[in-house]
Amino acid sequence: MPLSHDIVIVNQFSLRTPSGRGTRGRTPGAYIERYMARHDAIETLAPVRLHDMTTYVERYMARDDAVEAAGSRRELFDGLDRADGHPRAGVAFGPDSISLSSDDVHERSLAIQDAFDRGKTVLKTVISFDTGYLSREGVLEAGFRPYQKGDLKGHVDQLKLRRAIMNGMRRLSRHFDDLQWVGVIQVDTMHVHCHIAAVDMGVGRLRSTDGRQSGIITPVMRDDLRHGIDIELEREQSLRFLSASVGYDRQQARTLVKRYAQAAMQRGSVGQFLLACLPDDRRHWRAGSNAKDMRKANAVCERWLRGVFEREPEIWEGCQRSVRSYAARRREREGLSEAQEAELVRKGERRVIEDCMNGVYHVLRQVPKRSRRTETATLDLMSMDLHDMASTDDDTPMRDFGVRLRGYSTRLRHHREERDRYHELGAEWDRRREQNAAIENSAALRALFREEEEYNEALMCKYLHFLQFMPYRDEYEDELEECERRRRRAEALEAMAADDDMRYMDPMDAEAWGREQYGEAGGRLVLMPDAFARRVRDAERDYHDTLGALRYRLEAHALTVVEGPGGLAVRRGVARPFEDVKALDIHHLGYDFPLGCDIGVRSARQFVAVTRRRRAALDAAEAYLASTGQTLPGLADLEADVTAMQDCAARIARTHHLDTMRDHGVELRRVRTTSLDVDLTRRVTDAVRRIAEDSLPSDD
Repeated sequence: MPLSHDIVIVNQFSLRTPSGRGTRGRTPGAYIERYMARHDAIETLAPVRLHDMTTYVERYMARDDAVEAAGSRRELFDGLDRADGHPRAGVAFGPDSISLSSDDVHERSLAIQDAFDRGKTVLKTVISFDTGYLSREGVLEAGFRPYQKGDLKGHVDQLKLRRAIMNGMRRLSRHFDDLQWVGVIQVDTMHVHCHIAAVDMGVGRLRSTDGRQSGIITPVMRDDLRHGIDIELEREQSLRFLSASVGYDRQQARTLVKRYAQAAMQRGSVGQFLLACLPDDRRHWRAGSNAKDMRKANAVCERWLRGVFEREPEIWEGCQRSVRSYAARRREREGLSEAQEAELVRKGERRVIEDCMNGVYHVLRQVPKRSRRTETATLDLMSMDLHDMASTDDDTPMRDFGVRLRGYSTRLRHHREERDRYHELGAEWDRRREQNAAIENSAALRALFREEEEYNEALMCKYLHFLQFMPYRDEYEDELEECERRRRRAEALEAMAADDDMRYMDPMDAEAWGREQYGEAGGRLVLMPDAFARRVRDAERDYHDTLGALRYRLEAHALTVVEGPGGLAVRRGVARPFEDVKALDIHHLGYDFPLGCDIGVRSARQFVAVTRRRRAALDAAEAYLASTGQTLPGLADLEADVTAMQDCAARIARTHHLDTMRDHGVELRRVRTTSLDVDLTRRVTDAVRRIAEDSLPSDD
């Protein structure tokens, strides 16, 4: 098929008449902005310049700034519009730019209109492309065929086609003195076509009849235009399809909107969720309430509050200093024991937390009911107490998923915290033993701490097997690099210790040799074997301590540090096999199975054995505490858990069956809350800061 069939060129032109009107319209500038660049017919190309990286960077940075500054969806899209120069940004192109800004389109439209008003002839040219030809040249995806108007949107490689048309227009411009033009690719029909408005700003070709500029495009000009387009498309045919360069803009816009949505969810999701959890009766909205309908809300509120304290650590640190100072003064004045002082601190901190929680509820009371319009099936389920959710008759996959996700994530968080608590207690005991040998009398406590840390670590691993897909957002690269640095130092010192030649060197020569060959100072100490051996041991201990601390932290998130010939690396994986940990908390699984479940022999034996170990460690620790008149925070909860474990172990040993603890008939409560645009975090943070300062204990 000849090229004239693949690329069809239709040209009209408009001359200014003595009356001021035009033979083809008197407002070519408005023709560009209102017709050529109309929204329903075009697609935008990401706001870039082929040869102007500054513009590219500035435009995209402006979009990023718009996302960061947005406080609502309206502000987001207004900001993106301002950054791009919306609504005409990227829709048009010209002789020096593949993607014109909105201001550029407007200025060039005014320039063409001004030229027309001064008597210049404006060309209105349409270049239509055969769909098969564009597919062969890689402008359309292979095999794509439009079936109705509008199907072409999103499938045209705008970047390739615009570059080709620009090349064709350069060839056409050879026949003019100073051809200025604006082009727009339209995709609202069954064929791709490009509208071009052009004007020769120079003298140009003049008509013999009246001396005005000619607007005719001759056959030779048409051939030059076609061949320019075809040559460029042939040259770029080897480039992979660019998914209609409009896709770049769409992809980046989607990314920006997703970033905004993610930020909005992070800011507003907890407040939104807490509102959904609160009961309809506002009289129950208080911390420490025994009302069943506040159990879930209070748990969410306290977790949110502790998140505020993590983001604003100076608030909580100030509270702790004041509470502890108050408790110390009370102990000094009233002769309180250490345990009584610790109880005062606990109660004081709890009072501050509950006062702040009540402050959160006060802020939420100010949210007007008309703002609570968001309602979803997920919110209905997830706002329920876990026991109630498990007991609803709403037997759907969403309910089952919610029960498991909520139960597993709650248990994972609990066992992480318990592992950390007993780890710290054990580390504190070890530090005291180094200072005081008499602490060996409390070895039963250390055994309990070790047993509970190991037990909770095992269960943490169990639930990580279910939830290891959860992302880990904290950074660990600096710690990994520090481990690597200490590993290299330990290896260098070991190599220096094994270097026999250094032992016969002068101390200064040995120092220089160590720095040059091994990159470590202290080579002169090789001449003192005992001192250098201590240095090597210290370096190895530093490395293993640092590596152990990092491993300990990452294992809580299903990550592990591995050592290899290339150095240290972090891999995803749970520290313990699932088969070894799946049956360690059978006494807490009563809500997991609606009809109960059978327990295998291996699992039952494992559960019974762990129960006996925990009971033995706890009994020995309690005996020591009773003999010394001491207590241990959380001991009552631990006793209750081990007792429940014993009762369950006795039943399991007899029946090898776990009974369900689910009730039935709990109704699903329909809830409403605010949209994510309502950012309550800032108001809550301000209220918490104020309340924390006002609720501190005094000597009154």
